[in-house]
Amino acid sequence: MLRYLNQRSIASQLRFNSKWAKPSHDQQTWDHEHEDLTLDKSLSLDASSLPFGYRRGGESFGQIVKDYHYDLNEQNDSKIKVIPREDYLKDHHLDKVQMNFKELTSQDERLHPNTLKGRTYRNQIKIPEHLTKRIYNHMIALHLPKIMKHKIAEAYVKLNEEQIYQPAMKRHEVDTHIAAFFTQNYGSAYQVLQELFKRRPNFKPDSVLEVGFGPSTGMLALNEIRGHEFKPSIKDSVIIGHEDMQNRAKVLLSRQLNEFTGNIDELLALQQKKEEESNEEEKEEEDNFIGEVKTNKIKVKTKLFENIPKTKKYDLIIAQHQLLSELNQFPLQIDDKLDELLTKLNPNGVLVLVERGTPQGFENIARARQIMFRPENFPEENGKIPRPYLKGSTDELNDEELLKNFDIIDDTYKKDFYLSIIAPCPHQKKCPLQTTKPEYYNYPIGSKKLNWCHFEKSIERPRFLMELKRGKVLSSRWDEKDSVSPSSTKLDGDSGRSNSNNYELTNYSYLIVERSSNDSKTIGEIEKQRKESIETDQGNIENWARIIKQPLKRKGHVTMGVCSHSGELEKWTVTKSFDKQSYHDSRKSKQGDLWGLETKTQVLLKSNNDEKLLEKLQNYERELKLKEKMARKLKDRKDKKSIKLKSYEILQNQENNPEDMIDLYTDSFNSSNRQRQRDKRGGIKNYEE
Repeated sequence: MLRYLNQRSIASQLRFNSKWAKPSHDQQTWDHEHEDLTLDKSLSLDASSLPFGYRRGGESFGQIVKDYHYDLNEQNDSKIKVIPREDYLKDHHLDKVQMNFKELTSQDERLHPNTLKGRTYRNQIKIPEHLTKRIYNHMIALHLPKIMKHKIAEAYVKLNEEQIYQPAMKRHEVDTHIAAFFTQNYGSAYQVLQELFKRRPNFKPDSVLEVGFGPSTGMLALNEIRGHEFKPSIKDSVIIGHEDMQNRAKVLLSRQLNEFTGNIDELLALQQKKEEESNEEEKEEEDNFIGEVKTNKIKVKTKLFENIPKTKKYDLIIAQHQLLSELNQFPLQIDDKLDELLTKLNPNGVLVLVERGTPQGFENIARARQIMFRPENFPEENGKIPRPYLKGSTDELNDEELLKNFDIIDDTYKKDFYLSIIAPCPHQKKCPLQTTKPEYYNYPIGSKKLNWCHFEKSIERPRFLMELKRGKVLSSRWDEKDSVSPSSTKLDGDSGRSNSNNYELTNYSYLIVERSSNDSKTIGEIEKQRKESIETDQGNIENWARIIKQPLKRKGHVTMGVCSHSGELEKWTVTKSFDKQSYHDSRKSKQGDLWGLETKTQVLLKSNNDEKLLEKLQNYERELKLKEKMARKLKDRKDKKSIKLKSYEILQNQENNPEDMIDLYTDSFNSSNRQRQRDKRGGIKNYEE
């Protein structure tokens, strides 16, 4: 130990007495390699008190700076421009104020204004309690829980098999439909309408039409978004299915203030007076009343119909799961349904289409998009210039001045029905994900390679749904019909929800379309813009890329799959070294957002229209049809053989029954090749198949 201390003390003395030792302040020179350096020549500043404060270029030891700070201002350096912090943040603050957000958190304040403009509605959707209580007390509580659970499971199995929603045609199916599908349908309608009013904040429809299978689900979501001050002159809801669904809609609509037909101020005053007079027990009894409600005397602002009114037109049309009702009618039924809806749309009106977030639902939306915008007729057009919907155009303009000023009207001015996309597409070119054949997604190759445009949103499960999904009936797999029968004891149990989640993810595909004004001035400007348009304005929020896949966040970079304004699928990468603001915002981005900042790399991705992929799918389809044809031929041979055996037995029998002989001759006639070809041309199928 002593030896170690002595070594340390000797080393410290050597360091202090070395040529770099710190001198006393009284000395004016320093001993440096036996050379005298005066203070005035060696220090960087005359008044500096720092030892060894050498100039940058003069000495080999460099310059030590301790207390002195260079003044980085415009006087000392012409390249520097000092901007006050208030002026720097002024523009960003104004942009955020002009976006009219209700409130911005500290995390939102760090985001770029373009990021805030492009974001979708972030909050988890929650169905108001005044609606969920009525659903439970006046609808679900009227049924036995065990029977209701199995009915809901059967509805899920049926939807999984048929791939499209069907209306509740029987009375006992009405409450099952509400319990099974209302939550997710409300969530998808709410999110899509939020996107509409985010992109068009000044849009105030005076007439609204909602079409669906549920209890005016779209109208309920619209009322909650716009608040009790939302009072359009016309509010119509078309409910397809059993008439009891209209009664359920009346019960739910009557709980919203903007559905009150009288004076809302008088209603609020009456409710306040009633609350003051009644005690807490009476309030609880009235609020928790369980039973069916008589709807004869209920009056609401929304008028309920079974079919779309023929004489009315609307500023806003919401159609949920209405494009296709039979799979074998794709795509002809979509064309007819779409034309029926568009003919009811006023100039400057908006059409909202919402479908399931499945391949079939996306193909329904893509088909409607193709019919409205005909991208094959505008291959070189960029941007979102309104396009004519020829089927809905009239031969004459609704403009008397144009008819007076022009004796001969050009063909272009006969088109008065122009449409443009609001969301989600950033372009009006051919959809890169459309295949025009939904069955491709069921093929082994298609299930792995094909993608479709859909979005998802988290919605909080209401209490009635949490109660229904408690247990093994709805928390376990129910792929087969046999596993959901009420007599099955295999699924009975008291286990809770899967992973104890109190939320659901609703998947949906949607399209929001806007009709332009049909006056002569607007139509002339549209056609002029189409002729003069050369390239896409990337600074316009209408043309910003849409994030269609959840961003992949890695260390130092973020990768996003987007649908860009070029009409292609691209992979965009934002790195931390490229731009800190873009990198920060990209880590906060989600599927469905618009991206308005720069990226480091943009790589083209394969679309569903890839030639090699389509060739493989077509070959598989050809092989599948060939196998089906061979199976039908084999079945025909078996049928002919059975007919011959049957005829031989009948002819051998001496007591021939006339009815058996008629059946024999009928079967032999229908099984002939000539008659089969005639039936095929006439659209008649063999029902025995």
